[in-house]
Amino acid sequence: MNLLIMVKRILAFTICVLWGGASNAQPDTMFFNLLLTTEPRLILDVQPNSMYKIQHINGAVNAPTKAFLVAICDTVDRQLPIFVYCWSGDRSKSAVDILKKMGFVYIFEMIGGLEAFYKRDVFQKYSSYLIIDQ
Repeated sequence: MNLLIMVKRILAFTICVLWGGASNAQPDTMFFNLLLTTEPRLILDVQPNSMYKIQHINGAVNAPTKAFLVAICDTVDRQLPIFVYCWSGDRSKSAVDILKKMGFVYIFEMIGGLEAFYKRDVFQKYSSYLIIDQ
């Protein structure tokens, strides 16, 4: 991906997360918009395996523990954009801290996790990208 395009996307994402953005875009909307327009990328679901089996973003790799997270990311280019999420946002915060310590540069977290995402009306717009065990 062109570095300038990546920088613009990161800046737009940061503005929306910190200040709500010029168009009042919500963080989970920005997360999905950036995720869907970024290639290559790594999507990490840090939910417990039982939750991952019930629902996850299409293409996500499950990293339910710190050991799994480190093992998966040890082989990944530190410049690769990484998208991290969980159910409530708590586990993803911890994962982001670990990834930062590992030297990753482009880390994007779904604020509030899937729980907040389901509570908002944007769920319908992006639900086709989720795999849900029914």
